[in-house]
Amino acid sequence: MSKLETSLRALAADVAFPPTPSLADAVVARLEPPRAPARRWFGRRRVALAIAIALAAFAAVLVASPGARSAFLELFGIEGATVYRVERTPDVNRYAPLVRGEAVTLAEAQRSLDFGLRLPPTDAGRPIERVFLDRLVGAVTVVYCCPELLLTQFRGETLPYVQKVAGPDVEIEQLQVDGSPAIWLEGAHAVVFRDARGIVRDEELRLAGNVLLWERDGITYRLEGDVDRDDAVRLAEALR
Repeated sequence: MSKLETSLRALAADVAFPPTPSLADAVVARLEPPRAPARRWFGRRRVALAIAIALAAFAAVLVASPGARSAFLELFGIEGATVYRVERTPDVNRYAPLVRGEAVTLAEAQRSLDFGLRLPPTDAGRPIERVFLDRLVGAVTVVYCCPELLLTQFRGETLPYVQKVAGPDVEIEQLQVDGSPAIWLEGAHAVVFRDARGIVRDEELRLAGNVLLWERDGITYRLEGDVDRDDAVRLAEALR
């Protein structure tokens, strides 16, 4: 042992060193990739799941209906509703029901929901003709008269209740209603409503006209009728 090493060992015995920290935990922490917050991961997974479900339902319609087979071009969507842009509008069933559900009174429809119906002002000049309630899904459609106008509302969710298939001649515009996301479709397109089990029935694929879709406070609204975009937006913003 050299004289220098002997001196250092003797010095070490007289000097008080602080305890050596464990370096293993610090090294492992640097080697592991950072973990994303659980909420953010769940949000991304929820969006991916919603898109996967929407595309699967759309594929089911295309497979079931030879007249609907067309190249898928674009996807638009809000809570509870999806719109698919395709090469051409598929064939539809002329005898498909206008809306899904049973005819009820407005009061009965309201009692059956866990949210409050929002309707146009009573002085809007459009009397209510019929009211339909889809009890399994919890959707209400109010049919107004002269000219006919359909207002459907239901609680938005990941699995779309309303699905639309539009050809290239249909104008699709993303906009806002009272600051909430909305989609405007101008022109004839196909629409289908799923049932409570998420099944899309091809025989119920029917033709629809101009439609405004929007969501507000967790509720999705669908307005269909012989109206232009500005009138539809004004009517939507007037709901109370």
